[in-house]
Amino acid sequence: MKTLGSMGASLALVCLAAGCRDGCEPASATACPSPRPSVLAAAAEPAAAPARERAGGTVSAQDLLHRRFIIVSVDGKPFPDVENRPDIEFTEGFGVAGQACNRFRGQGELKDGRLFAKQMAMTRMFCFQEELNQLENTLSAMLEAGADIALAGNLLTLRHGGHELIYELQDWVR
Repeated sequence: MKTLGSMGASLALVCLAAGCRDGCEPASATACPSPRPSVLAAAAEPAAAPARERAGGTVSAQDLLHRRFIIVSVDGKPFPDVENRPDIEFTEGFGVAGQACNRFRGQGELKDGRLFAKQMAMTRMFCFQEELNQLENTLSAMLEAGADIALAGNLLTLRHGGHELIYELQDWVR
């Protein structure tokens, strides 16, 4: 991931001075910049090569096991604030689960640097926010066809069919 230089360092100092935790997550609802500018700046940069191309290795199930990631960017644009931030998590036996508007769950597979989750079960509630409908459709198509997967630091990137989803590690336990 790219270093943000002096601007990023200044933002980190502002965040620390404002009582924020790592990456400008507010310690109180009004104390820190929102939404987490340092993460969004990194997510908005041009797409880097998948981890398997940069490091010569592939993302393994062990790298993802028991991890939860929240969406920060879709196709290079910050994802709008919504009440329940869409997420994806990787459970025992390499289950893939998460939510946007609807909850989903399926059996994941990593093959040749791609993440697959076919025959996913999903609730079918109507989503009032169009961004959530679009995200669900994009993610479902990606996982069905197999998305290129990269893990760089705390950022998980899925790419397929001209789309790119960037998630940030946000484990359940803090």
